[in-house]
Amino acid sequence: MTTAASALLPERLPEVGELVQVRSRRWIVEGLTESGVPGESARVLPAGVDDDKAGRALEVLWDCRPDRWILSAVGEERIYSVLLTMLTVWVLSLSDSTLMV
Repeated sequence: MTTAASALLPERLPEVGELVQVRSRRWIVEGLTESGVPGESARVLPAGVDDDKAGRALEVLWDCRPDRWILSAVGEERIYSVLLTMLTVWVLSLSDSTLMV
């Protein structure tokens, strides 16, 4: 039985570099592992892009998430922009933690 909500979910897997939303957060897909077993969900490996989750990795069974969305197919410029932002946040967090020592 198909519900109205599940009918709106993406039918395809996201691609590496695409922006997705899972668990009410935005992530950029860094990897994808498709299962060779029929009916078994693919594993999507996104990294956080929201301020409080920047760079954090996650492993998602894509078909099992009721809140999965592919937000957009991003170009290389957008990927580099997001990665640069994530790197900047990480470096700043390192410098803040060394100042506290």
